[in-house]
Order: sequence, then C-alpha cells, then structure tokens
Amino acid sequence: MLITEEYREQNRKLHSSRPDYGAGGHKWAPAVRVLATMAQTDQALDYGCGKQTLARALPSMRITGYDPAIDGLDQRPEPHTLVVCSDVLEHIEPDCLDDVLDDIESLTNKFAFLVIATRPAKKTLPD
Repeated sequence: MLITEEYREQNRKLHSSRPDYGAGGHKWAPAVRVLATMAQTDQALDYGCGKQTLARALPSMRITGYDPAIDGLDQRPEPHTLVVCSDVLEHIEPDCLDDVLDDIESLTNKFAFLVIATRPAKKTLPD
C-alpha cells in the first residue's frame, strides 16, 4: 500500500489549506536539469509533485506530475528515464515506506533523484 485513505485525506487538507505545502520542487530544478542532460532526456516524473513547482521551473522539459493526495494527479504514471522525488519520503507512513520505495524503483528506468529532509518539520498534518 502506498498511502492509507486516512493519511491521503489529511494530506489533501494540508495541500488545500497551506499554499506552501508541496511547493518546494522548484529548488531542485538545476540538479534535475543536469541529471536530465546526463540521462539524455527532456522528460521526468515528479513523484509526489505537490503544487508542481518543479514543472513550472523547467518549462523546456516535459514533467509528469504524480501525487496520490491531489485529485487529478493521483493516477499511476508510466515509468520514466528520470524520476524525481523531493521532500516527499519523510512524509510517507512508516508501514508504507517499503512499498513506496518499490514503486519508485518500478517507475525508474535509469535515474532517480531522491531528496529526504531530515530536519524537524515546519508543517504538520491536521490531526
């Protein structure tokens, strides 16, 4: 299981109430651009894309957004040469983490760029 329904709903509430939640993907645009060049691709999957700021920061690339907590972005994507998962894994429920990591691996054809925040959280879920 990638996410429980209860946790999905809590994340949906946080996404809708906090404009800054899920809005940091753009910070990683320079690194993603370098990796895309190395991978010889102009496409990437943004796994846990949130507000899709990575896609807006890289208009010359085709970024596929996937986020199970956002309606319209919650459909399972196709595998990509490059998968980006930034500031997402620290939010995964412990019992789901192995499945999420397996899912990321199954969607990655060549490169995965994972960023995991280890500092104390600045945002909390509604519960």
